[in-house]
Amino acid sequence: MAGPLMRLFQNSALYPSYLPYFDGLAAGAVSFDDRLRVFLNDRFGVLHFLQPVIDRSPDAFFTNADDKTLQTYWAREHGMSSSSAPEDILLAQIEHHRTDVFYNLDPVRYSSSFVRKLPGCVRRTVCWRAAPSGGADLSAYDVVVSNFPSILDDWRRKGCNVAPFFPGIDPLMDQYGRGDRPIDVLFVGGYSRHHSRRASILERVAALAGRRNVVFCLDASRLTQLAETALGFLPPLKKHRRPRAISKIARPPVFGRQLYDLIGRSKIVLNGAIDMAGTDRGNMRCFEAMGCGALLVSDDGRYPASMEPGVTIATLAQDYAFGRDGVAAFKEALAKTGATLATEEYAPTTTTDFTAAGQRLFDALKDKPGRKIIWVIWAGGGDPLTKLQDMDPKRYGIELSTGGNILPALAAYKRLPGMEGATYYYYDIPKNPVNDWLVSEHQKRFNAPPDFFTAGGFSAAMAAVAAVTKAKSTDTEKLITAMEGLEFDTPKGKMVFRKEDHQALQSMYHFKVKVDPNVAWAVLEPVRELKIEDMSIPIRNKK
Repeated sequence: MAGPLMRLFQNSALYPSYLPYFDGLAAGAVSFDDRLRVFLNDRFGVLHFLQPVIDRSPDAFFTNADDKTLQTYWAREHGMSSSSAPEDILLAQIEHHRTDVFYNLDPVRYSSSFVRKLPGCVRRTVCWRAAPSGGADLSAYDVVVSNFPSILDDWRRKGCNVAPFFPGIDPLMDQYGRGDRPIDVLFVGGYSRHHSRRASILERVAALAGRRNVVFCLDASRLTQLAETALGFLPPLKKHRRPRAISKIARPPVFGRQLYDLIGRSKIVLNGAIDMAGTDRGNMRCFEAMGCGALLVSDDGRYPASMEPGVTIATLAQDYAFGRDGVAAFKEALAKTGATLATEEYAPTTTTDFTAAGQRLFDALKDKPGRKIIWVIWAGGGDPLTKLQDMDPKRYGIELSTGGNILPALAAYKRLPGMEGATYYYYDIPKNPVNDWLVSEHQKRFNAPPDFFTAGGFSAAMAAVAAVTKAKSTDTEKLITAMEGLEFDTPKGKMVFRKEDHQALQSMYHFKVKVDPNVAWAVLEPVRELKIEDMSIPIRNKK
């Protein structure tokens, strides 16, 4: 018999520039349900909404807590004063719905102080954040999610649990883009001092307007709007004025179905990331443009894997069981990602000159489109990574990648700043009480942080203690039974002995190499945690 369904509550927010248009759409709505129905039908922001909300499941409740009209309707319908504070109305809605999981798309407005006021029925809290948030405190949320790695890194450094999460594609987009596309180039988005790169590109594209059908729907900042009034001659405002070529063709912003329609009638959709995004890419316009079938032209940067033009990988490994079995497992995992394996290179374990092998790897990759990576699996001496680095793979756009290593070996990684890879442990990555204790005690006793073999031995000891405690015995058969499916805490995070094959499962950590002159080895900075449920580890040997 199935258990009770999880009761979800999702809160979002409206753009100020969307509200007047929406008020016109919902002019005939006289209740909370009526106004919400109009909103969801217009599809504003729907790429962020969870499926039960879109399906209008009775176990899912949705609101825009900053929509005063919507919230006032609900307050009146449930015996609250229409002058109730927005926070009080939202708390009442959460309690009335008997919410299990609160998912908030507006966490700067409703930060940790709000989370601490949530009713006792709420068991999990999740918030989405895809922009820098100043001094906002989100530490009370169980997890902060985003599709931008740098945002996740920032919240991780602030002590929050984080996880990658991406917008979806609205199935209704299939209704658009099936006819003619009379618009040559479309841009829809903000225009402010935070968009200097974008503004430069827009000015050049706007110059094509005499020969092409170029459409800009711009959400101008308040300062830009003010700068284009009679007050615009004032020196502080001049820098906020849009160039004549842009202001001449600018239209008001569009949202929801209006946006879908414009994209569906456009050949090219232009996208430009906000300056503060750094190298992260994958903003909403990417999902909307591709969902409506337009050609997306966007600036360079780090996009979600599904948006990359393609990834081609070559491998270098030692020519014995460790290397060949490692590559075999890698190939099987790679097959599920859409990436292509160009070649496999194997070298004797005693190799110190990688010139010939490196050249063959470069030749296999250099003419491939998209991202190109040499993945190295090597144990012991020889130092293939730095030898390959000396051959300048960047001239072909080739990256190097490998796994984590012991601290003495990480000293060589200092010559590879920015290299990405994955590891099961680096002492400064896992954030949990067990690791905090291990790092502190190891430093105190040995004047050095623990290495990953130390963490492995410590985890094995914790597994033995957890098994004996659960079995209440040291009998072999009882220990086997106790350890099947056993979950236990380790410095590396939660570990699980899979019941089917007794495989120990744990998180892995995607890292990027950082060089700190005050540290003798390369620092492995976390990019994201790959949890047990994110990985599909095959069952090879059944018990």
